[in-house]
Amino acid sequence: VECAVCPVGAVCPNGACALSNAQPVCEGQKRVAGTWTKQANGRFVLQSCPRGHELRNTDHDLMACNRCADGYFVADSTSPAARCQRCPQGFKCVGGGPPSDNPVVSAVVQLRGPASLGELSADDVSELLGEILGEAMAGSDVNLEVQSNGASTVATRRATTQISLDVAMVSDTLSTETLQELLSSPAVTASVATLMAERGYDVEVGVGVGGQVPEAPIGEYVIRNGQLTIIGCPTGYLLVNSSTEAQGCTRCDVGFYSFDHIDGCAGGSCPVRACNKCPAGAVCDYREPEPFRSLVAGAEWVLTQEANYLRNRVSKCPPGHVLARGNDPDSDQCIDCPIGKYSVAEAVFPSTLATADLVGATDMCIPCPANADCQGRNLMEPDPGFWIHEHDRALVNASAVPASGGPRNVTVYRCGLNACKGGNQSECESGRMGPICGLCQQGYALSGTICEPCGELIADTTKNAALGVAIVVGLFVWWFLVWQPFFAGEPEGGVEKFCGSEKLGEMYAKFSTKIAIFVEKYLDINVMAFLKIFISFWQIVSTFDVVYLVKWPNELSTIWGYASFLRFNWITLPGIGCIASGLTYRAFLMSSTLVPLVVAFLLAVPSLLMLLARKTDTDRFIHVTNSFWYYLLLWAFLIYPFVSVVSVEGFNCKLIGDESLLLKDLTVACPTDNKGSPEFIWAVISSALYPLGLPFFLYWIMVYFKVPELAQTKIDDATLHQMVVLYKDDIEKSLVSKIAAFVGGVGEDRSEAVVKHRAQLMFNQARGDAAEVSYAAFVRCLDQNGITDPDDDEVEELMFVFDDNDNGTLDLQEFEAMIQEIVHRASKLSSAWTWETLGDEELEMLIRVPWHVFSSEVDDETSGVKRAIKKKIAARKQATAEKKIASAATIENGSPLQTSAPRSITLRSTSEQSFKLRPKSVTREASFHSSKVEAEDAEEIDELFVCFLKQDAPREAKRKWLLRIGEYLKFSGAIALPLLKWNGSTKEEQNVRGP
Repeated sequence: VECAVCPVGAVCPNGACALSNAQPVCEGQKRVAGTWTKQANGRFVLQSCPRGHELRNTDHDLMACNRCADGYFVADSTSPAARCQRCPQGFKCVGGGPPSDNPVVSAVVQLRGPASLGELSADDVSELLGEILGEAMAGSDVNLEVQSNGASTVATRRATTQISLDVAMVSDTLSTETLQELLSSPAVTASVATLMAERGYDVEVGVGVGGQVPEAPIGEYVIRNGQLTIIGCPTGYLLVNSSTEAQGCTRCDVGFYSFDHIDGCAGGSCPVRACNKCPAGAVCDYREPEPFRSLVAGAEWVLTQEANYLRNRVSKCPPGHVLARGNDPDSDQCIDCPIGKYSVAEAVFPSTLATADLVGATDMCIPCPANADCQGRNLMEPDPGFWIHEHDRALVNASAVPASGGPRNVTVYRCGLNACKGGNQSECESGRMGPICGLCQQGYALSGTICEPCGELIADTTKNAALGVAIVVGLFVWWFLVWQPFFAGEPEGGVEKFCGSEKLGEMYAKFSTKIAIFVEKYLDINVMAFLKIFISFWQIVSTFDVVYLVKWPNELSTIWGYASFLRFNWITLPGIGCIASGLTYRAFLMSSTLVPLVVAFLLAVPSLLMLLARKTDTDRFIHVTNSFWYYLLLWAFLIYPFVSVVSVEGFNCKLIGDESLLLKDLTVACPTDNKGSPEFIWAVISSALYPLGLPFFLYWIMVYFKVPELAQTKIDDATLHQMVVLYKDDIEKSLVSKIAAFVGGVGEDRSEAVVKHRAQLMFNQARGDAAEVSYAAFVRCLDQNGITDPDDDEVEELMFVFDDNDNGTLDLQEFEAMIQEIVHRASKLSSAWTWETLGDEELEMLIRVPWHVFSSEVDDETSGVKRAIKKKIAARKQATAEKKIASAATIENGSPLQTSAPRSITLRSTSEQSFKLRPKSVTREASFHSSKVEAEDAEEIDELFVCFLKQDAPREAKRKWLLRIGEYLKFSGAIALPLLKWNGSTKEEQNVRGP
């Protein structure tokens, strides 16, 4: 036998050849790597190597199993052509073997023994464990990787060394737990101890947990001719295959993603490159269960091939968002609608709520409606007192469903008072339900504006009792208001019978009189006017909780509720709603509009009976009909607001969701949508009868009884009365009033003869020894008779007016004319004048009064008469001054100053006398007033009044002119009308006293 050179792979550490032994082992039973087979010629051939070793067997002397360096692997340890190559990036090559799809299991093996144990290599342990586990696993090919964690000295009685080794194994049959159990089994630990003893190591074997678990293989590969080629990578990795050394699966970093491992590859070559940048609307993190996750839950993304990359583009956003998608995939996102805006539709690319404008994207959201709180996206809550339909409510909460039909507005409805709580669920107040919380729940009834519990169901007997009480009360009121005047009989001695008794009638009359005296004396009010104002006030106030949707304090809400009684809104009175529970809207409408007609008919029954009996010419008929008209109009005044509202409520509908409902009763469809429905027809009839017909009826009543004419007559008489009072007050302040009181005497006979006689006596007293009365003599006479300190201007003007021959003195005829005119005017003044009693003479006298002097409130520049007068004042002042000088000269010399020719004038025009317009006519009229008017004024006023001062001017024209003056005086504030009362003082008033 020829000796052969020991192959490199069979040389033991001590230099001996392991093939020289019966088994290819070295000293200490350490086997050499590989499977060696002895051939017929006595030489050994290396057939295969362990996993992770290159097989070198082409040259006998160089045969060996060369272990691949860390980070390298060999695809086939049985092929001499296979060489170690770098483990692809992203792969884990356990034990130097090729990547495997089987899971990696691990454990920790601890060996404790002598100090020399520290010299034991990981390869020695790996070979030993592989042999033992291979036998334990029935000859399976075990691919182990053993990494040493280093040796440590354990402080015991004898110093010992402990080594800890991480064992990783690729297996499709074992788990980490079963591997640990297998290694810690007595058979395996005994085998390890035996084999270690054969190698000169007395050790204790322990197995622990917590070893580092290598990552599982990544990607797909193929082995051809001993070379591994990566052909695919999982999601989140990019394939790199530009060279054998650099091939692998590159994992995308945080903030990047890939759905296709060949993104960016060209012609099958995939160089090192970056993954797709994560879009703005997503999170890309390989560490999460979903490496690509949308920031907005419910958003949809679709893969789109763009150039050499597969990009994930946003295609749909849930409600409350705007889809932003432009040319740059990195900016794709679902943008939230901000606070104060909302959206309830899905955003779908490219047509619905989709835009490429990131800056103005939120402009596509809808502004939050009034009376709601929008917290962004699709979240909306109505304010207290408002309500959202349940269909819309499903669109405006965190778990909302998208609105069908694209973007649309959400309607926020205003509820009635004390109806809606608001909030996300649009909750109703206690006892309420239905659309806008406008209905009361079963067992509740409306009391004012609150649905109050009715307690136990009201029995039919209770309802019947309430109806019976109402009938009894109604019959009593009917008898008292209508039949009492009918059965009272003819008034005897001014007293009507009451309940058929004269005594009761007398007591009733006394009581009524005392009440009237008390009211007039202490309250000073018109009772009926006060009651009407009181009722009208509370009718208006009772609508506050309906018209003004304000959360009133409970006390005020209670007051409004009880005040609704004056509106005859009986259904909302406390407690009445429970009794009327179950009443339909149709029944409510018909009863509310028919009852007023029935009451009106009942009021008319006595009058109709007397008409049928033809007893219309009696005082009883007048009394009965007056009562009828009075209470009929009072009834109309009371029920008009309520019945009018009930009538037009049939047209007051609201679209709530997809239904048009009647606001009065939200269980009823809108009558205007069905013009043939009984509700619509009845609403039309009652609207024509009450809101429109009743005012026309009242107007007809007033026209029929000539109320406007009577009212105008009262106004005209009151105007005349105030003008006379104004005229009389002014006259009484003047000199002539004092002269009239002295000559005529208060309460004495003022016949023309007596007045003429007294005038002669006064003339003789005044003239003394002179033939005529001068200015000084007249003043002296007045002073002697108690009229002291007369106004010089008044005396001068009075004498000037009646000095017909302008000689500065008055003869007997002129003096008598002055006194008679003064007394006549004083006797004609009466504040009781009316247009009916005013004679022609008195009318003309009033027309002659210069009324403009009383208008102190009107600025001079606003009066056309005064402006014209002012133009002449300056020109006449000089003439007036000359007259005063002439008058003074006459008094001193005792002889009259000769002036212009005498001028005759008739101041008092009677039916026998012809009237002539003279220059001094109005000046003479002004001389009777304390408020003086210059002569220039008189001439101008003469020109204005000329057509009315003519004897043949129509009386009506004069009356109208005087009334125009009265209006001017009222406007200027010179007079004011008193409170006019309807006192039945005239026959016409008595005929219409009822209405």
